[in-house]
Amino acid sequence: MSWDKESDLKHKYTYVDGEQDAAYKKKKRKSAPKKANHKHEYTNVIIEYTYPKNYPVTRLAGKPAKALESYCMICGKLSSPQKDEIAAKLFPHIYVGHFGFIASIRGYEQENNDYREWADRHYPHYKMPNYYESAYRGQTFLDLDKIIPPMV
Repeated sequence: MSWDKESDLKHKYTYVDGEQDAAYKKKKRKSAPKKANHKHEYTNVIIEYTYPKNYPVTRLAGKPAKALESYCMICGKLSSPQKDEIAAKLFPHIYVGHFGFIASIRGYEQENNDYREWADRHYPHYKMPNYYESAYRGQTFLDLDKIIPPMV
C-alpha cells in the first residue's frame, strides 16, 4: 500500500460542518467514597491471607502470610495499624512497615519473633484470602461477625 502525502493532508485538514461533529462528552467524575456517620474507633487486627499464585517473588507465591492492620469496631473499615503503647514498651526495636508487614532492626531477630508470638495472642485475627489484592483498591471493610477474638 502506498502512502500519498497530498491526499492524507487534504483529508486531515478538510472542513467538517459543526452539525456533523459529535457532541462533547463530559468526563465522568469518580464518586467520592461515602462518609461515615460515626467517629471511627480503630483497634489492631492480624489479617491472615495467602499470597497470589502469580506473586512476583516466587518463594512467597501461594504461601500463607499475616499482616498487622487496624479496623473500625463499628463499621469494619480497614486502616493502617494503630500504635500500641504496651507493645512499644515491650518490643522497642520493632516497627510495622508498608501494608502491615512486621519488621525489625538488624540484630533483633529474636525480639521480632517474640513480638510476632505476642501479637498472635493479643490481637484478634481475621482470615481474608483476597487481602493482597484488596489492599491496593482503597477502602476495604471487614465482616465484623468473622473476626476471631484474641486468645488472652
